[in-house]
Order: sequence, then structure tokens, then C-alpha cells
Amino acid sequence: MKAWCAIIVLLATNLGAAAVPRPTNKPVTRDDILYLLNNYGPSQSVTNLVKQNGVDFDPEEDYLKKVRAAGGKDDLLEALREVHGTGPAPIAVHRSDEDLQVEQHLSRALELEKLESYSEAEQEYRAALAIQSKNSTMHVGLGRALAKQEKWDDALAEYREAIKLDPKSAEAHAALGLAISLRGDPGKAIPELRTALKLNPNDLQARNILGASLYNVHDVPGALKELHQTAEMAPGTAAGHYANAQILLVEKNDPDGAIAEFREAIGLDPYTWFPHNDYANALAAKSDWDGAIFEYRQALRLQPDAVVAHSNLGYALGSKGDLAGGTAEIQQALRINPDSPQPHFINGMILAVQDKMPEAIKEYRETVRLDPGYTYAHYLLGGALGGSGDIAGGVIETRGAIRQEPSNPQFHNQLGVLLSHAKDNDASEAEYREAIRLVPKYAMAHANLGSLLLEEGHFPEAVKEIVTAYQIDPKNPEIMALYKKYTGKLF
Repeated sequence: MKAWCAIIVLLATNLGAAAVPRPTNKPVTRDDILYLLNNYGPSQSVTNLVKQNGVDFDPEEDYLKKVRAAGGKDDLLEALREVHGTGPAPIAVHRSDEDLQVEQHLSRALELEKLESYSEAEQEYRAALAIQSKNSTMHVGLGRALAKQEKWDDALAEYREAIKLDPKSAEAHAALGLAISLRGDPGKAIPELRTALKLNPNDLQARNILGASLYNVHDVPGALKELHQTAEMAPGTAAGHYANAQILLVEKNDPDGAIAEFREAIGLDPYTWFPHNDYANALAAKSDWDGAIFEYRQALRLQPDAVVAHSNLGYALGSKGDLAGGTAEIQQALRINPDSPQPHFINGMILAVQDKMPEAIKEYRETVRLDPGYTYAHYLLGGALGGSGDIAGGVIETRGAIRQEPSNPQFHNQLGVLLSHAKDNDASEAEYREAIRLVPKYAMAHANLGSLLLEEGHFPEAVKEIVTAYQIDPKNPEIMALYKKYTGKLF
């Protein structure tokens, strides 16, 4: 039996979640609180930060109204009233009329962002910049508002302008790194994120996005290092639960445990898109497509320019049978960034399901051109080429996948099929046996090995492999057909 064995490939989880930075000894400023609320949502962690560090200002009632407008809850307002003045005495600073005007525009912009009125927020930031054109914080805010309106190139330009004005702005480097990562360019995001963390090691958002980017350039140990550090730095917070979820999913292969941790993270911070996206990935791992689709859409409501969320949603819709919907999401991802490999890869899978193999092969080739380390693209390209009659090309691509991930039994099984078609039976047998060595209960590898041994006349051993395959997976139609075909002849 030399049938091509179809598989479903779960997309690699994208690590990283925004979270309130770990408390330091530095008192919290009035601007810090508004910034945290705008970027991280009304999290209990903001309240904890205020309680642990104190503040360097006396929060007047007008300011407390701004905090509530930005999403602050009663516990945060009460904490501010209780702890004001517990940090070092504030230094009296004369605030010019310009400063006050800019602060008013910032406050209104933050309120509008919480209401998802991003066009109006953009106008407030532009008004602030008309007063203080070299205010890097306003450029970052403007970039954020532009990104929410899918004006991605303009957003990147604003982040870069902020860095030009203030090269030591951790906020600007982190924002640029996030924006680049969102566009599906993790390798280009890494230097900006490392710079952000060098300037502010406690920025867990930058650390988690760095973890995501490292994972997506196939540095799993590096990604896990960042996750473990986040988990140690922020236990009990949204970031800590998120990191634990990813550790369970990536390192422990425990989707049920991961789902519980993701729910905790989202309960503490429902306004950040990363946890929704990766919670959806965990649900997809259990084939809960309805749940996954809902969470991917939640992620995109919060972050409409997230290439990975569009790609993942496209995959989930395609897996559920909505190929048109899946294709639409992939096309949106490619409109955001045509050079991101992931949407090309998923588009290839959707095309393959529709038996459009020449188009699928083209997409798989584009994936590996953009990212030579995209292991599963090599694997599926190998299978598609072999299934289209290009056995030699299929062998080359499948061996390329094995070089990158030698312990994957599916890759060895596919190579065994290809080599069998090439009439290299000894090499084919070796690949099937390697797949079985890696996973002794790999039913398809046992069936393929039994089929090969039948062709060579090794009937007793062939029977053993076919029976083993049937015992492992009696519902597999290919294995069942093989078992029934030879039962009467050999037993």
C-alpha cells in the first residue's frame, strides 16, 4: 500500500501576551496609570502596582475621573485615594499651558481608544503633536490609533519617528516590535524587542512578544526561556497565567491545562488580543473549531492587523469546511503583509483540500522561499510534489523537513512512501522502521511497512505489521481495507 496519507497540521502557537509590567521600586506616575489602562485594560494588576509602589502625585478628583474614563475600576480608584503620597514627595514642576493642552488631548485620545473610536483618537493625537511635534509618546499613541484603523505603514512610520526623537524610549521600541510582529515578520521584530527589554527589563509585553517571535523563527528553547521568566516575574497576574498556559501547551503538550490557564489570563485582562488568539490555538488542538473561531474573532476585534490571527482564523474556518471564509481571511492577511509566510502556507492547505494542487504547490514554494526554516511547508510541499508525480522533488523537500526536525515520525513515514514509489525499497523500509521507533503505536507506519513487506514476499512479518496497525487503529479505512484484503489470503 503506497497511498498518500493526509494529515491535519495544527498551526504553531504564537506566544506572547500583553501584561502589566512587574512592579519595581519606582512610584507610579499619573501618566503611567493612564497608559497601562489604555494598553492593558482595567486589570487587577494595575491596582496591585499602585498598592505596592505608591504614586508620586496626589490624585485630584478630575484625574480620578480620567482614570475611570480610561477603564479604571472602583478598586483602582480606592487604591489611588488610599496610597497617594506614599512614594517620594512629588517635585513641584511648573506645567506650561502647552503641557496642559497636550495632556488634555492625550486624556481624550485614551478615552476614545477605550471606546474603539480610533479615528477620533487619531485626531486628538494629531492635535497634541501640532502643539508638541517632538513628543515621542504622542507619536506612539498616534501609531497605535493608526494601526487600529489598518493604516499599518503610517503606524510604523510613527513608531520610527518616536524612536528617532527618543532612542531610549522602551515604549517606542516595544510598539515597533509589536507592529512588525503583527505583520508576520518575527525575525525583524526581534532586534526592536531586545532593545525594548534592554531599556526596560520589566516590560512583560515586550518579553512575551519576543517569545512569540523567537518561536516563530523556530527558536523554541529561546521562546520557552522568555515564558519561564515571565511566569517567575508575574505569578498570579494575567501575564503569569498566560505564560503558564504556553508552557503547558508547548513544553508539556497539555492543552486541557493550557485552556484553564488561558481562561484565567483572559479573566484578568480581556482586552489584550494575544491570549484570545492562543486560547483559540489550544481549542483548535482539541478540534473545538466553534470555540476557536469565536476566540480568533475576539482577537481580531481587539487587533485587526494581526496577520497571525487572520491566518489562524482562516485555518479554523477551512478545517470546519468553510473554505470560502477561510480563503477570505487568508487574503486579508496577505493584504496586510504579502511577505508573511504563514498565510501562504495555510492558503496552500486550503487549495490542496480543493484538489488545486498546482496552486497549492505554488503557495508552499512561496512559504519556504520566504522562510526556509518553515518545516511543515517543506513537508507538505514534499507530499504535494510526490502526489503530483514529482517523486524526486518530493524526496528532496521531505528530507529537508527531516533535517530540520529529525524526530518527527510523520516526516519519516512520508519519506518511506516516496522512496517506495521510487522503488528504493531498502531505504523505504528503513524510514518506516524509524517512524515506528519514534512512535511505536504509529498505525500508518506499521501498515505501510506491512504493505512493503508483502511486495517483497516477507509474508509472516508483513502479517504481523498489518495486524499491529489494525489493532492500533481499527477505524482507519485504509488500514481496514488492507487488513480485510489479506486476512483471507494469509491467515
